[in-house]
Amino acid sequence: MPKTKIPKTIAGVKVPKELRKAGNKLIDKAHSPEGRQAIATGLTMAAAAMAAATERRARKTAASEAPAPDAPEAPRPPEPPKPPTPPSPPEGIANPMMLGTMIGDAVEQAMKRAFGPR
Repeated sequence: MPKTKIPKTIAGVKVPKELRKAGNKLIDKAHSPEGRQAIATGLTMAAAAMAAATERRARKTAASEAPAPDAPEAPRPPEPPKPPTPPSPPEGIANPMMLGTMIGDAVEQAMKRAFGPR
């Protein structure tokens, strides 16, 4: 497999060498089986959160569109939402969220360099 490298400039903005090196390390880690498993775990957790949010939105919409009852009923306390249970971390990865954090830090550094004070 050819080695993936981050270019020196992206959309006309020069990417610092330290940031490119850190990004290349993340890409190399993502190509490993452990990295793929961490990415899959993160996507699964994001999908579960989106499903829960969509379900809450659907319940809220259905409640607002329901016809008004003839006789007033005693109000019921709302049911607390059940948070999705995250999958257990895969073997070989101490902290699967670390990969997402590292990517977020790299993007934050790039944004600071691109849009920070000159």
